Amino acid sequence: MDDFVGKDELLRRLHHGYKEFNEGIKRLSPEQMETPGVNGKWSIKEVISHFIAHEQFALTEIRYALAGKQYEPEDTDINIFNEQAVTARRNQSLEQITLAWDASFRQVVMVVEELPESAFESFGEFTRVLGDTVDGALGNNTYQHYAEHLSTIMNWTSKLPRG
Repeated sequence: MDDFVGKDELLRRLHHGYKEFNEGIKRLSPEQMETPGVNGKWSIKEVISHFIAHEQFALTEIRYALAGKQYEPEDTDINIFNEQAVTARRNQSLEQITLAWDASFRQVVMVVEELPESAFESFGEFTRVLGDTVDGALGNNTYQHYAEHLSTIMNWTSKLPRG
């Protein structure tokens, strides 16, 4: 489990990570956003599809914990999960995917804002049921995840011809 992070700090981290990712890609053209091979075989558009799936997974975990239940997902290999996430949105436009990501991110923020303070208590019932801290469940599926992929994307963009 990560160190316990309060609601305000988690919201700050979420907003900062989302803003940093968007700032990092804002100068890219739609063609660059859809170029395969930026992150493994994925385009940036596909990376964003992947973010949506991870955010929704974390929200499901939190919703279950709010109901006093531990989420037990199907035992799916993470690579299969990721590929399914990308495949599910492959035929959507870049605009549709960026709008969907914005909506998904807003859902994350709304859920965090609505969490009771008890969800952030050290060794509280919510943390026990969740099996992680709120920051632990969300961080690796949101702001830490964005930063990880942004680093790869920035490496790719540094090799683009200047024009």
